[in-house]
Amino acid sequence: MSDNIGEFTPGFLQQYFHQVRSKSGYYRDLWKNVPSDVSDLEQLPVADNGDYWRASKRGDLMTADFNNGIILASGGTTSEPKTIYRTREEVQQAADDMGRIISEVTGMLPGDRIANLLSSGPMYGAFLGVAIACLYHMKTPQVHLPLTGQASLPQMANYIQKYDATVLLGNVFIVSRLADHLQQEGVTLPGIRLIMFLGESLHSEMRSSWEKAFPNMRAVPAMYSASDTGVLGIPIGTTDGSDSRPIYRVNNTTLVVELLDEAGNVIKEEGKKGRVIVTNPNVKLQPVIRYPVGDVARWTDYKRGHFEFLGREAAAFKLHVKLIEIPAVEETVAETLGDGFVGNFQILRRSHGGKEGVTLRFNQDLDDPIETAKKLELRLAAKVAAWQELLDNGHIHPLVVEKAAMEGFVYNPNSGKLIRYVDEVE
Repeated sequence: MSDNIGEFTPGFLQQYFHQVRSKSGYYRDLWKNVPSDVSDLEQLPVADNGDYWRASKRGDLMTADFNNGIILASGGTTSEPKTIYRTREEVQQAADDMGRIISEVTGMLPGDRIANLLSSGPMYGAFLGVAIACLYHMKTPQVHLPLTGQASLPQMANYIQKYDATVLLGNVFIVSRLADHLQQEGVTLPGIRLIMFLGESLHSEMRSSWEKAFPNMRAVPAMYSASDTGVLGIPIGTTDGSDSRPIYRVNNTTLVVELLDEAGNVIKEEGKKGRVIVTNPNVKLQPVIRYPVGDVARWTDYKRGHFEFLGREAAAFKLHVKLIEIPAVEETVAETLGDGFVGNFQILRRSHGGKEGVTLRFNQDLDDPIETAKKLELRLAAKVAAWQELLDNGHIHPLVVEKAAMEGFVYNPNSGKLIRYVDEVE
């Protein structure tokens, strides 16, 4: 955890851990070998994500009966959605956080009209959470336009113009789809002066597309958050919005962020990549203590709690009988074509005449798709031994690349986010 965190004293943490252990069967079992007077997070084991959510299903996780609050679903892009229970007080605290951050760090102006493009899929909390924060907890006077990411692109464009929106709030992929639609229609929206994005990094190619559709816009990250933990990071240095990977400051009035290396050791030096581990003492019903978010990051200034979000932890897909890690494919694309191609591409597993193969779908123009595929595969095979082995044995079809409009990509209907890997065989 950052040395900048001073809100959670040893005495506070000792009392908090005691209360959780006495009421939650999951944590009581997880901490069975931990001294009863523990007050240091580093003395506690890291929660296993799978065990944590299995305990939630069994009813062993919560510390009290649930009869006053909200139920939400989290995840679903790469795994089964998880059920999150939050009390009314916990929702209030989370909304206070979001409203304060959006007001103070994004460049909101009094009277701004915010087109909320976040998704409102079944039991999904992003749209609802921001709507509550905008309406009741934002210090800056503003007008909320609840479009949702489920609106059609023509509807979005129409309502943005009709109600004179000045700000867009949405994940990167939704805004990119809207920008692509506007360009196809030959329309620009000069009234949009600010775009607050969530969910992914904003790369230069995407920024260029946004600037064509919204010529007066400035794009900034809204916050780094997760529905199962709360707001982890507050963006800093967003005055020009030029960073594709913005720097965040730990939201240390609410929670604790740790970065752990592969051996489980706490990272306290700058520049070293580690797993993001969160403890949020404000979440009491369904405790979040040394919980792995599933992301990786690195400190840029440990003492001040500044860090750079680097993406999701390694995930993989099966190709023939081998596992191919998705970050290796992302790195190959960045190294071969540039960082600007990473944000808008999709991995498709397909069948080619009885052989499995991979197609990489891009939104950007490719000079020569066949030559591009050869260059990508040459670098990928050098990086991933399993890929070369599958090629040498004739088990897979050579890599294919294709270009598609934004509407041709597959995205999660609940979150509106791009789905990185799509299996078209199974």
